Amino acid sequence: MRPDFAVIPYELRSVPRWVVWKGAKVPYCAAAANSTASVTDPDTWASFPLAQTAYEEGGYSGVGFVLNGDGIVGVDLDKCVNEGKPEPAALGLLDRIGCKYIELSPSGTGLRGFGYGENIKGRRGILDGVNVELYSTARYLTVTGHPIFSGPLVPLSGFSEVAQAIGGADLQKRPEDDRSHSSAFFCSSSVGIPATCLPTSEGERNRCLFHLARYIKGVKPGVTREELRAIVQEWHRLALTAQDRVIHDGKTYNIVSVIDVRSGHRELVLMCRG
Repeated sequence: MRPDFAVIPYELRSVPRWVVWKGAKVPYCAAAANSTASVTDPDTWASFPLAQTAYEEGGYSGVGFVLNGDGIVGVDLDKCVNEGKPEPAALGLLDRIGCKYIELSPSGTGLRGFGYGENIKGRRGILDGVNVELYSTARYLTVTGHPIFSGPLVPLSGFSEVAQAIGGADLQKRPEDDRSHSSAFFCSSSVGIPATCLPTSEGERNRCLFHLARYIKGVKPGVTREELRAIVQEWHRLALTAQDRVIHDGKTYNIVSVIDVRSGHRELVLMCRG
């Protein structure tokens, strides 16, 4: 199901905690090339526009919103929609929780609800014959923008009560919610050109330059032509210049100079292959 970005609630769109996903709902960082995201690492989250851009450029199945305990909570009901019609028990449970914004899951067979609630550990179980999961932190939920009820995000008066009624063990984050970045390069700077945008071989130059353009569009949408020219020139310098290396604890680090695309300042960083 293709996301309808214009319909996704502003309360979610305005918060920069977005990821993209593919496969078995594995989250990926929207600001880097093929780099997995973690629900506990804010550096791997992105703004809504950047997640939308990453999705529309292809290669991903959808977008998702990360819950971090700030008050926004999510409700996930599985296998409760048949031929486009939600089961009455599922709607009754969402009404009991207090959800006013309810949308279809990417498969079209489940429901998602968002609102405001207490910071609880994740709970999963069966209540009133419905498979339900409740989360407030350290999880991400897929978002489609295909609502069956398009009300605002409101305080969910029954959120904690339903969590207690479910019982069972508190859930830890799923493997797909928190992936390592072993396939990507890391940059110790949180504001410089991402190391994933720097080629490690000649054949990667065009791909990395493309991802640099997407990154700049996300972090500095109002960049001027002159600023963009300076950033690209710096990228070419880094891509063409041999990099010094140091070895520490058995790992090889490249020492490079990067330019901060927000401030224009230059800094030295270490990059290593995880």
